[in-house]
Amino acid sequence: MSTLMDKQNQQNEGTYDEVDRYIALKLGEDEQYSNPLDFWKKKDNQLAFPSLFQLAKRYFAIPCSSSAVERQFSAAGKIITQRRANVFRSIYSK
Repeated sequence: MSTLMDKQNQQNEGTYDEVDRYIALKLGEDEQYSNPLDFWKKKDNQLAFPSLFQLAKRYFAIPCSSSAVERQFSAAGKIITQRRANVFRSIYSK
């Protein structure tokens, strides 16, 4: 049981070290990122900060708005109309 806890503590310490290294990271003049996704697209950064990269993948994948979903519902509303529903009913009643 203690070895399992020791392993968990080592993982936690590694994650804390990773966060500290990320916070202390000094970017060069040519490496200033206005878009955080550009930072995480670089393989070097993914390998240097694997735990933070997993978090970035999870949270940057969330859409900023629901407009894409709303467009889908709008398109569906144009396809599924009362008139078309009547056509389907007449086809299946034969």
